[in-house]
Amino acid sequence: MKANVTVPMVLSWNFDAVQRVLTAMTMASTLMKAIVSGVQQRVEHSVDFFDSSAATYARNRAAFEQQIGLREGDEFSAAARKAEDYFRQIERNAARIRTAAEKAASLPWDLSIAPDGAVRSGKADNDIMQEYGAEFGLQALAMKYEAIYELEYEIRTALAEIEAAESGSLR
Repeated sequence: MKANVTVPMVLSWNFDAVQRVLTAMTMASTLMKAIVSGVQQRVEHSVDFFDSSAATYARNRAAFEQQIGLREGDEFSAAARKAEDYFRQIERNAARIRTAAEKAASLPWDLSIAPDGAVRSGKADNDIMQEYGAEFGLQALAMKYEAIYELEYEIRTALAEIEAAESGSLR
């Protein structure tokens, strides 16, 4: 599996700045719509002191511009939601990789994770057999390989889903 996104890269990510940007995008959309509506309402209420064909034109134009502004605010809001969907997928899969890395570190088989998500054991099978003895050695080996395959599958799946989100195709 040739990956553009690697395990060390994912483990180094801090999502605080992305969260702040997404929050700012949502707030900007709300503020944009509020400002556009506020301006249009002020112009609309000008009929009491500004009554002429120019005033009517200004009020009609303000209503037209309000619709454009509200539509643009909605589009900006939709873009923020879409960006958040991608971000949440990436964040969720990064958490899966962190959890798998923590589990690998906690297991007794000296597991390491390669940048592409491959999981390897630094503890030789013979050493495990000697450590656990004839009675439990085979069980320990089975547990070691089960952990390796499970962790590798989890990590590589998460990497693939991060890459899918980065390429713009949500899974």
